[in-house]
Amino acid sequence: MSALLAFLLALPGAAQTPVEDAQKVRSAELKVHYDSAFELYSKGDYSRAIMEWREVLRKAPDQSTAEKMITLAREAIDKRDRARQEAVYDRAAEGKYQDAMVALQHLLEADPLHPHYTVLQARLDRLTFVVPSVSTDSKAWQSAVRGLTGYIAPKDDLGLAYDGLRLAKEINPAEPLFDRLISLLLSDNPALAQDALTPGMGVLEHKRYVALNYIYDGRYTLAIPLLERVLQLDPEDATALKRLGSAHFSIKDKAKAREYWERALSIKPDDAQLKVFLTGVQP
Repeated sequence: MSALLAFLLALPGAAQTPVEDAQKVRSAELKVHYDSAFELYSKGDYSRAIMEWREVLRKAPDQSTAEKMITLAREAIDKRDRARQEAVYDRAAEGKYQDAMVALQHLLEADPLHPHYTVLQARLDRLTFVVPSVSTDSKAWQSAVRGLTGYIAPKDDLGLAYDGLRLAKEINPAEPLFDRLISLLLSDNPALAQDALTPGMGVLEHKRYVALNYIYDGRYTLAIPLLERVLQLDPEDATALKRLGSAHFSIKDKAKAREYWERALSIKPDDAQLKVFLTGVQP
Protein backbone atom coordinates (compact mmCIF):
# COMPACT_ATOMS: atom_id res chain seq x y z
CA MET A 1 0.00 0.00 0.00
CA SER A 2 1.48 3.37 -0.94
CA ALA A 3 1.94 6.01 1.72
CA LEU A 4 -0.54 8.32 -0.06
CA LEU A 5 -3.29 5.65 -0.14
CA ALA A 6 -2.65 4.85 3.52
CA PHE A 7 -2.98 8.55 4.37
CA LEU A 8 -6.25 8.91 2.45
CA LEU A 9 -7.81 5.84 4.07
CA ALA A 10 -6.86 7.20 7.49
CA LEU A 11 -8.85 10.39 6.94
CA PRO A 12 -12.31 10.58 8.65
CA GLY A 13 -14.94 9.19 6.28
CA ALA A 14 -12.33 8.17 3.73
CA ALA A 15 -13.02 4.48 4.20
CA GLN A 16 -15.91 4.62 1.68
CA THR A 17 -15.42 2.20 -1.17
CA PRO A 18 -16.08 3.20 -4.80
CA VAL A 19 -19.26 1.08 -4.69
CA GLU A 20 -20.51 2.90 -1.59
CA ASP A 21 -19.71 6.25 -3.18
CA ALA A 22 -21.70 5.28 -6.29
CA GLN A 23 -24.63 4.20 -4.14
CA LYS A 24 -24.64 7.53 -2.32
CA VAL A 25 -24.60 9.43 -5.63
CA ARG A 26 -27.39 7.25 -7.00
CA SER A 27 -29.47 7.73 -3.85
CA ALA A 28 -29.07 11.50 -4.09
CA GLU A 29 -30.13 11.49 -7.76
CA LEU A 30 -33.12 9.27 -7.07
CA LYS A 31 -34.20 11.48 -4.17
CA VAL A 32 -34.38 14.48 -6.49
CA HIS A 33 -36.68 12.59 -8.84
CA TYR A 34 -38.77 11.14 -6.02
CA ASP A 35 -39.22 14.56 -4.38
CA SER A 36 -40.24 16.09 -7.69
CA ALA A 37 -42.59 13.21 -8.49
CA PHE A 38 -44.39 13.31 -5.15
CA GLU A 39 -44.80 17.08 -5.38
CA LEU A 40 -46.27 16.80 -8.88
CA TYR A 41 -48.53 13.95 -7.78
CA SER A 42 -49.84 15.96 -4.84
CA LYS A 43 -50.74 18.79 -7.26
CA GLY A 44 -52.61 16.40 -9.56
CA ASP A 45 -50.00 16.64 -12.31
CA TYR A 46 -49.95 12.86 -12.70
CA SER A 47 -48.40 12.66 -16.15
CA ARG A 48 -45.31 14.63 -15.19
CA ALA A 49 -45.08 12.69 -11.94
CA ILE A 50 -45.03 9.49 -13.97
CA MET A 51 -42.18 10.89 -16.07
CA GLU A 52 -40.14 11.46 -12.89
CA TRP A 53 -40.82 7.94 -11.62
CA ARG A 54 -39.95 6.55 -15.04
CA GLU A 55 -36.63 8.35 -14.75
CA VAL A 56 -36.12 6.68 -11.38
CA LEU A 57 -36.73 3.29 -13.00
CA ARG A 58 -34.41 4.13 -15.87
CA LYS A 59 -31.59 4.75 -13.41
CA ALA A 60 -32.60 2.07 -10.90
CA PRO A 61 -34.89 -0.68 -12.30
CA ASP A 62 -35.09 -2.27 -8.84
CA GLN A 63 -37.15 0.61 -7.43
CA SER A 64 -40.48 -1.10 -6.69
CA THR A 65 -41.84 2.06 -5.04
CA ALA A 66 -41.60 3.93 -8.34
CA GLU A 67 -43.43 1.11 -10.13
CA LYS A 68 -46.23 1.15 -7.55
CA MET A 69 -46.56 4.93 -7.73
CA ILE A 70 -46.78 4.85 -11.52
CA THR A 71 -49.65 2.38 -11.17
CA LEU A 72 -51.40 4.65 -8.66
CA ALA A 73 -50.88 7.68 -10.88
CA ARG A 74 -52.34 5.89 -13.89
CA GLU A 75 -55.33 4.86 -11.79
CA ALA A 76 -55.77 8.52 -10.84
CA ILE A 77 -55.57 9.50 -14.51
CA ASP A 78 -58.14 6.86 -15.41
CA LYS A 79 -60.50 8.15 -12.72
CA ARG A 80 -60.03 11.75 -13.82
CA ASP A 81 -60.36 11.00 -17.54
CA ARG A 82 -63.10 8.35 -17.37
CA ALA A 83 -65.55 10.37 -19.49
CA ARG A 84 -62.95 11.02 -22.20
CA GLN A 85 -61.93 7.37 -22.24
CA GLU A 86 -65.54 6.30 -22.62
CA ALA A 87 -65.91 8.73 -25.52
CA VAL A 88 -63.18 6.83 -27.38
CA TYR A 89 -64.84 3.46 -26.77
CA ASP A 90 -68.32 4.80 -27.55
CA ARG A 91 -67.23 6.20 -30.92
CA ALA A 92 -65.54 2.92 -31.77
CA ALA A 93 -68.67 0.98 -30.78
CA GLU A 94 -70.57 3.10 -33.32
CA GLY A 95 -68.06 2.33 -36.07
CA LYS A 96 -66.79 5.93 -36.04
CA TYR A 97 -63.09 5.16 -35.83
CA GLN A 98 -61.87 8.54 -37.05
CA ASP A 99 -63.97 10.24 -34.36
CA ALA A 100 -62.53 7.79 -31.82
CA MET A 101 -59.04 8.87 -32.88
CA VAL A 102 -59.94 12.53 -32.37
CA ALA A 103 -61.29 11.73 -28.90
CA LEU A 104 -58.10 9.83 -28.11
CA GLN A 105 -55.94 12.88 -28.89
CA HIS A 106 -57.29 14.65 -25.79
CA LEU A 107 -56.10 11.74 -23.67
CA LEU A 108 -52.70 11.62 -25.36
CA GLU A 109 -52.20 15.33 -24.76
CA ALA A 110 -52.77 14.74 -21.04
CA ASP A 111 -50.64 11.61 -20.85
CA PRO A 112 -48.55 10.89 -23.96
CA LEU A 113 -46.72 8.02 -22.25
CA HIS A 114 -49.80 6.12 -21.06
CA PRO A 115 -49.12 2.60 -22.43
CA HIS A 116 -52.76 1.83 -23.21
CA TYR A 117 -53.28 5.12 -25.03
CA THR A 118 -50.27 4.48 -27.23
CA VAL A 119 -51.61 1.00 -28.08
CA LEU A 120 -55.01 2.47 -28.95
CA GLN A 121 -53.35 5.12 -31.07
CA ALA A 122 -51.44 2.53 -33.09
CA ARG A 123 -54.57 0.42 -33.55
CA LEU A 124 -56.77 3.34 -34.55
CA ASP A 125 -54.10 4.51 -36.98
CA ARG A 126 -54.25 1.15 -38.75
CA LEU A 127 -58.01 0.86 -38.46
CA THR A 128 -58.83 4.30 -39.83
CA PHE A 129 -56.50 3.67 -42.76
CA VAL A 130 -58.84 0.83 -43.78
CA VAL A 131 -62.21 2.13 -42.55
CA PRO A 132 -62.34 5.69 -41.16
CA SER A 133 -66.04 5.24 -40.48
CA VAL A 134 -68.61 2.59 -41.33
CA SER A 135 -72.37 2.39 -41.47
CA THR A 136 -73.93 -0.29 -39.29
CA ASP A 137 -77.08 -0.52 -41.41
CA SER A 138 -76.13 -3.97 -42.68
CA LYS A 139 -75.97 -7.07 -40.49
CA ALA A 140 -72.46 -7.81 -41.75
CA TRP A 141 -71.08 -4.47 -40.61
CA GLN A 142 -72.98 -4.72 -37.33
CA SER A 143 -71.11 -7.95 -36.66
CA ALA A 144 -67.78 -6.43 -37.65
CA VAL A 145 -68.23 -3.36 -35.45
CA ARG A 146 -69.41 -5.45 -32.49
CA GLY A 147 -66.36 -7.62 -32.88
CA LEU A 148 -63.99 -4.66 -33.11
CA THR A 149 -65.13 -3.44 -29.71
CA GLY A 150 -62.69 -6.08 -28.50
CA TYR A 151 -59.88 -4.38 -30.44
CA ILE A 152 -60.57 -0.82 -29.25
CA ALA A 153 -61.44 -1.52 -25.65
CA PRO A 154 -60.38 -0.88 -22.04
CA LYS A 155 -59.34 -4.53 -21.93
CA ASP A 156 -58.32 -6.49 -25.01
CA ASP A 157 -60.61 -9.17 -26.39
CA LEU A 158 -58.98 -9.94 -29.71
CA GLY A 159 -60.90 -13.21 -29.92
CA LEU A 160 -64.13 -11.21 -30.03
CA ALA A 161 -62.69 -9.05 -32.80
CA TYR A 162 -61.65 -12.10 -34.82
CA ASP A 163 -65.04 -13.78 -34.37
CA GLY A 164 -66.89 -10.63 -35.35
CA LEU A 165 -64.87 -10.16 -38.52
CA ARG A 166 -65.19 -13.82 -39.50
CA LEU A 167 -68.94 -13.61 -38.99
CA ALA A 168 -69.09 -10.43 -41.06
CA LYS A 169 -67.26 -12.19 -43.88
CA GLU A 170 -69.68 -15.13 -43.66
CA ILE A 171 -72.62 -12.78 -44.03
CA ASN A 172 -71.10 -10.80 -46.88
CA PRO A 173 -68.20 -12.69 -48.52
CA ALA A 174 -68.02 -10.14 -51.33
CA GLU A 175 -66.91 -7.27 -49.04
CA PRO A 176 -63.10 -6.96 -49.49
CA LEU A 177 -62.69 -4.76 -46.42
CA PHE A 178 -63.42 -7.70 -44.13
CA ASP A 179 -60.37 -9.54 -45.48
CA ARG A 180 -58.22 -6.47 -44.91
CA LEU A 181 -59.48 -6.08 -41.36
CA ILE A 182 -58.89 -9.75 -40.61
CA SER A 183 -55.33 -9.42 -41.94
CA LEU A 184 -54.80 -6.34 -39.78
CA LEU A 185 -55.96 -8.23 -36.71
CA LEU A 186 -53.83 -11.29 -37.46
CA SER A 187 -50.78 -9.07 -37.87
CA ASP A 188 -51.30 -8.07 -34.21
CA ASN A 189 -51.92 -11.63 -33.04
CA PRO A 190 -51.18 -14.44 -35.55
CA ALA A 191 -52.22 -17.05 -32.97
CA LEU A 192 -55.86 -16.14 -33.57
CA ALA A 193 -55.71 -18.07 -36.85
CA GLN A 194 -55.39 -21.30 -34.83
CA ASP A 195 -59.01 -21.01 -33.72
CA ALA A 196 -60.45 -23.44 -36.26
CA LEU A 197 -64.18 -23.89 -36.81
CA THR A 198 -65.99 -27.20 -37.12
CA PRO A 199 -66.00 -28.03 -40.86
CA GLY A 200 -69.21 -26.92 -42.50
CA MET A 201 -70.20 -24.62 -39.65
CA GLY A 202 -70.10 -20.87 -39.30
CA VAL A 203 -68.77 -18.96 -36.30
CA LEU A 204 -71.98 -18.82 -34.28
CA GLU A 205 -73.12 -22.30 -35.21
CA HIS A 206 -69.75 -23.71 -34.15
CA LYS A 207 -69.87 -22.00 -30.76
CA ARG A 208 -73.46 -23.09 -30.12
CA TYR A 209 -72.53 -26.67 -31.08
CA VAL A 210 -69.47 -26.81 -28.83
CA ALA A 211 -71.45 -25.26 -25.98
CA LEU A 212 -74.23 -27.81 -26.40
CA ASN A 213 -71.73 -30.66 -26.12
CA TYR A 214 -70.34 -29.09 -22.94
CA ILE A 215 -73.88 -28.98 -21.54
CA TYR A 216 -74.43 -32.64 -22.43
CA ASP A 217 -71.17 -33.45 -20.65
CA GLY A 218 -72.17 -31.48 -17.56
CA ARG A 219 -69.42 -28.92 -18.15
CA TYR A 220 -71.70 -25.93 -17.79
CA THR A 221 -69.08 -23.37 -16.84
CA LEU A 222 -67.33 -24.02 -20.16
CA ALA A 223 -70.56 -23.68 -22.13
CA ILE A 224 -71.53 -20.32 -20.62
CA PRO A 225 -68.70 -18.12 -22.01
CA LEU A 226 -69.12 -19.61 -25.49
CA LEU A 227 -72.83 -18.77 -25.51
CA GLU A 228 -72.14 -15.33 -24.08
CA ARG A 229 -69.76 -14.75 -26.99
CA VAL A 230 -72.56 -15.65 -29.41
CA LEU A 231 -74.75 -13.00 -27.78
CA GLN A 232 -72.00 -10.40 -27.99
CA LEU A 233 -72.12 -10.83 -31.75
CA ASP A 234 -75.86 -11.44 -32.08
CA PRO A 235 -77.90 -10.32 -29.05
CA GLU A 236 -81.05 -11.75 -30.63
CA ASP A 237 -79.78 -15.32 -30.96
CA ALA A 238 -82.66 -17.23 -29.35
CA THR A 239 -80.84 -20.58 -29.42
CA ALA A 240 -77.89 -19.18 -27.46
CA LEU A 241 -80.27 -17.55 -24.97
CA LYS A 242 -82.15 -20.82 -24.51
CA ARG A 243 -78.98 -22.83 -23.93
CA LEU A 244 -77.59 -20.20 -21.57
CA GLY A 245 -80.75 -20.51 -19.53
CA SER A 246 -80.31 -24.28 -19.41
CA ALA A 247 -76.66 -23.98 -18.37
CA HIS A 248 -77.48 -21.57 -15.54
CA PHE A 249 -80.42 -23.70 -14.43
CA SER A 250 -78.07 -26.67 -14.20
CA ILE A 251 -75.73 -24.80 -11.85
CA LYS A 252 -78.69 -23.80 -9.64
CA ASP A 253 -78.82 -20.18 -10.80
CA LYS A 254 -82.55 -19.99 -11.43
CA ALA A 255 -82.66 -16.19 -11.59
CA LYS A 256 -80.21 -16.15 -14.51
CA ALA A 257 -81.98 -19.09 -16.15
CA ARG A 258 -85.28 -17.21 -15.99
CA GLU A 259 -83.67 -14.04 -17.38
CA TYR A 260 -82.26 -15.82 -20.43
CA TRP A 261 -85.34 -17.93 -21.08
CA GLU A 262 -87.58 -14.87 -20.90
CA ARG A 263 -85.36 -13.09 -23.41
CA ALA A 264 -85.46 -16.12 -25.70
CA LEU A 265 -89.26 -16.31 -25.42
CA SER A 266 -89.59 -12.64 -26.35
CA ILE A 267 -87.81 -13.51 -29.62
CA LYS A 268 -89.58 -16.84 -30.16
CA PRO A 269 -92.99 -16.48 -28.45
CA ASP A 270 -94.26 -19.77 -29.93
CA ASP A 271 -91.54 -21.91 -28.36
CA ALA A 272 -93.58 -24.30 -26.19
CA GLN A 273 -90.46 -25.77 -24.56
CA LEU A 274 -89.40 -22.37 -23.25
CA LYS A 275 -92.81 -21.92 -21.66
CA VAL A 276 -92.41 -25.23 -19.88
CA PHE A 277 -88.92 -24.28 -18.73
CA LEU A 278 -90.19 -21.00 -17.30
CA THR A 279 -92.85 -22.66 -15.19
CA GLY A 280 -90.05 -24.30 -13.23
CA VAL A 281 -88.24 -21.06 -12.37
CA GLN A 282 -91.03 -18.76 -11.33
CA PRO A 283 -90.03 -16.47 -8.44
